[in-house]
Amino acid sequence: MKCKFCGSNLGIEDELCPHCGKPNDQYEGNRTEMKEYREEYEKTKEDVKESSKTNSRLGRIIVIGILLSVILAMAIATSGYSNFEIREKNKNKKIDDYVTDHKDEIDATLAEYENNRDYISIDYFALNYRLRSNEAYYRDYGRLFTASIHYRAIHDDIFNILDGFEGYENETNRDWCDNIALYITEWDRYIPPVDANPYLPVTNTGHEAYVNDCKKAVQDMVQVYFDLTTDQANDMWQMEKGEVCDMLYSKCMDLYPEE
Repeated sequence: MKCKFCGSNLGIEDELCPHCGKPNDQYEGNRTEMKEYREEYEKTKEDVKESSKTNSRLGRIIVIGILLSVILAMAIATSGYSNFEIREKNKNKKIDDYVTDHKDEIDATLAEYENNRDYISIDYFALNYRLRSNEAYYRDYGRLFTASIHYRAIHDDIFNILDGFEGYENETNRDWCDNIALYITEWDRYIPPVDANPYLPVTNTGHEAYVNDCKKAVQDMVQVYFDLTTDQANDMWQMEKGEVCDMLYSKCMDLYPEE
């Protein structure tokens, strides 16, 4: 702005002209406006500070709330998992105690199933009484239990093909053939012949007659339901899994075309 008397430059808050000394008639108005500007600035600055503090506190509260929720959820999950573990331990202990108290009866039932070559009943019986993990009493039943598992799995997969695999709508005949092929080609790995390795643990050396009969029963079952020749049934134990699956599935397409 200019001094109206001498034309020199004036500062907005100059009360007198620094050159001619004449009074600046806009001084009062400018001073009032500047005071208002400063007050507004200070007020805005305080509002920003307070808002920042509030937002910071709110942010901390939100973060703390989220952390507490996560901790609570983890505590609930851990508690539920612990309760599940406790229930499982109690249930398993109850089963083990029952087996100990009724061992003679259980041994007699096992012997009956073994003598009758009731492969499926043995598998479910061992599962119900946790006999597979009972090292104290049934350690030498390892081969018998494993052979029974293979027989029952192959039996169930065949009937899933025959019955339309109700409850397994996402599975196809080829899927079941692949499962069957897996159990066939893995047989000697999990149930190797006793004379194949003289250092096999005791769990793999017992009940040889049962194991051999079970393997023969598997072969007969697969041969009948997939209409294999005797040579095909004999050779399937030495084939690769993919080859067995392809062979069984090719039979499925002829025998059971409706998936």
